[in-house]
Amino acid sequence: MRPFQSEIAIRRAADPLRDAWRGARAMAAQTESLPLWSVSRQSYDEQGHDYLVEHALSNRYHRIPQ
Repeated sequence: MRPFQSEIAIRRAADPLRDAWRGARAMAAQTESLPLWSVSRQSYDEQGHDYLVEHALSNRYHRIPQ
């Protein structure tokens, strides 16, 4: 949470339609780290499209105590 009345800077991407794709392309170009955050074809075939893998770039699920 941000402190009350704190300043925030927002900037727009240079090319909002393509910047996400370019970032993913740059990550995929780093072949040494590709297996760390991607799903293999064998894993996809075995577990289906609903299977989620935790990796360095995934959103981790944390249960919130009630």
